[in-house]
Amino acid sequence: MQTQWTSPLLRKSVPFWLLLMALLMILAGVSRSMFTSGAGSMSYILILGGTLLVIYSVRMLDRHMRASLSHIVDTFTAVKNGNIRQNQISTPFVAQEQLAKLNELLRSFSLSEQHYQALFGATVDGVMIVDERMNIVLANQAVSQLFGYTTQELTGSSINMLLPDHIKNSHDHLASSFMKHPAHKPMGHRPILEGKHKCGEHVPIEISLNPMPGTTDKQVAVIIRDARLRFQYQSKIQHLLQFDTLTELPNRRLFEDRLVQAIARASNNNHQVHLILLGIDGFKTVNDVLGHATGDRILSTLAKRLSENLGEHRTIARIGGDEFAIIADEPYSPHVIPVLIDRVQHGIKTPFRDGDQTIKLTGTIGVATYPDDADSADVLLKHADIALLQAKQSGRGKLNFYNSDLIPEVKERLEIDNQLRQALTRAEFKVHYQPIVELKTANIVSAEALLRWTNEKLGPVSPDRFIPVAESSGMIHELDHWTRRMAFSHVQCWNEMHKPISIAVNLSAVDFEQETLAGDIIQLLNESGLNPASVSLEITESMLMKDPAQASETLRQLRAHGVHIAIDDFGTGYSCLAHLQKLPVTRLKIDRAFVAGMLKEQNARKIVEAIIKLAQTLGLEVVAEGIETEAQRQALIEMGCVLGQGFLFYAAMPPEQLSELIAYQAGAIMK
Repeated sequence: MQTQWTSPLLRKSVPFWLLLMALLMILAGVSRSMFTSGAGSMSYILILGGTLLVIYSVRMLDRHMRASLSHIVDTFTAVKNGNIRQNQISTPFVAQEQLAKLNELLRSFSLSEQHYQALFGATVDGVMIVDERMNIVLANQAVSQLFGYTTQELTGSSINMLLPDHIKNSHDHLASSFMKHPAHKPMGHRPILEGKHKCGEHVPIEISLNPMPGTTDKQVAVIIRDARLRFQYQSKIQHLLQFDTLTELPNRRLFEDRLVQAIARASNNNHQVHLILLGIDGFKTVNDVLGHATGDRILSTLAKRLSENLGEHRTIARIGGDEFAIIADEPYSPHVIPVLIDRVQHGIKTPFRDGDQTIKLTGTIGVATYPDDADSADVLLKHADIALLQAKQSGRGKLNFYNSDLIPEVKERLEIDNQLRQALTRAEFKVHYQPIVELKTANIVSAEALLRWTNEKLGPVSPDRFIPVAESSGMIHELDHWTRRMAFSHVQCWNEMHKPISIAVNLSAVDFEQETLAGDIIQLLNESGLNPASVSLEITESMLMKDPAQASETLRQLRAHGVHIAIDDFGTGYSCLAHLQKLPVTRLKIDRAFVAGMLKEQNARKIVEAIIKLAQTLGLEVVAEGIETEAQRQALIEMGCVLGQGFLFYAAMPPEQLSELIAYQAGAIMK
């Protein structure tokens, strides 16, 4: 391909044609002088005029070439300075092919400059280019925002304008040393520095220094970060590490640190430290029934109450899901403790409002004292935990001070509690059944569902040992629900196998307090497909009398659905007969203590006779519990008792064994 030495634009320019005309004039003058006689004067004029015209044309061409080069330089400079609209070179003094390549290069340079400007302006950190005289060559918008100057004010100014007066001299010395031996200085390897805002305010900053390669005047890129943001993040992280996000109270970590400090002060000043632990009774049920959102609002409200009642100067911490801790370390704390405990109890007993519902709660309190009960923070907290557990053993809403004599019992309960939490997932529970029979024929007519637990570590654990622990921990709701579901499933299975039998299931006192109990049981019945008339729910007299109105409403809902209601251990409580006749009860169960003593004590016999007559008068079934001898059976028959249960007939047995008994009895009756 033949190279074009001149561009079409150049060939169209005035200097080109003037130069061509001049050359033609010189050529004409020379030819005239050589070939025409007497043409010397005219030839001289043509040569002289052509020469002058050449000089003029060359000078004009030189000016045009310089202007063209200046145009190219100005175009690239404009792009470099951010005027990206200057993106086309047009000159008659560059060949078309080279002009196209030059414009392509300009477009690439322009695009690169756009990317650079976008990154330079968009970065969150401040970026400055500083020369060896410590003058600002370039600064982005982040620097402007950080120090309050416009980018125009910054450009060309000394960097000292951004420094407080007291560090300018030291900075000049350090900057001079750095410029002699420039090296990369990453952020974080230098201490926090101080900058000065335009208004005079001092600004903590972090910087990194990066020498610019390829610059003749030792320019340095300075990255500046506002250290206030890091301080804010650090403060937020520290807050999250030390405070509960829900209640804004100190968490367990900060609480333990403050407890150590309180004991150190008490040791130096020879005074006591009282540690008060508050556990919300049955809070797991609140979360399960009302939802975790409601539970969270209750915790937040309680935290505010405790802070207001006890004073914000005192350490009040949330150290568990439903557990709070209060440190009382004033020199006069022994006199303050009763007041503090009263305020804590008031805070938890005051009803909580959530929307249109009112929620009543109780709290159990455990207290331990330094140095009487412990000589360190760890031991004091451990003993306060034991005191809290001791209080829970006594029931809801109780208060207990640490007592070392009860530690063995507490340890056993702690072990039961720990094992109990995994028992359901390990399938350690079984439902056994003790038959209820007709006393005259010994035929099985019903069975009482009884929960049995065999633990891999503790072995068989009696209900008397694990039920109180389950009630205090709130696990009783899961156990009761599981027991009912299994019992309903077994009875439905027997009914489908033509082995009809009714079932009696016990309700715990804690479970009976739930307003949703009736709905939960009815839902279980619907899911199992079991006829509600096949189910009898057993409650105690004390459960009835704790809240008679709520008890009556719950029982009426269940009875309206067809479920039978039995009062267990009748005669041992303090029920009012006026209430009894209003409740939808269908069965009374005589406590085993009266049955065991009725042949030996006249009063016990009279009580049994009175219960049987009362049941007959009210049209209720009556079941005698704990029958162990034939003499007891005969005496009960003579008194008019129809149904009974006890070891004389059957002990509690697995469902498979009861199924075989029912089948055997059905076959014997048919024969």
